[in-house]
Amino acid sequence: MVDVCFTSNAKIRLPAQQFEKRVAEGSILPNLNPSLLIMPRPIGWTKTDQELGKLKVEARFFGNRLSFHHQAARFDNWEEFEPNEEDWDTLQRLSENKFQRGKMSQKHMNLVKARGRKV
Repeated sequence: MVDVCFTSNAKIRLPAQQFEKRVAEGSILPNLNPSLLIMPRPIGWTKTDQELGKLKVEARFFGNRLSFHHQAARFDNWEEFEPNEEDWDTLQRLSENKFQRGKMSQKHMNLVKARGRKV
């Protein structure tokens, strides 16, 4: 029997012959790392800024790039900004939580630990 992961949560068992047949058909990719199937989702929190007031903050992943955005009011546009140490610490704490629950890939966790620099 072979364990086959279709998503990070869904797993089925197939007999080896059936697994090889599905690989030959192309309906299953062999040696696919399940962490590659985790879609990068923004990590968000709220903070208070002395100048802008209460802000929604999101860290967004796109490939090997990490960007920070904030929004002052619900219908305002999201603006990109340079994070301070507090933002990095908050992102690292939230990322570790998501990573432990299997909701974040190792690649993105390494990017957070490197504070956005290429690893």
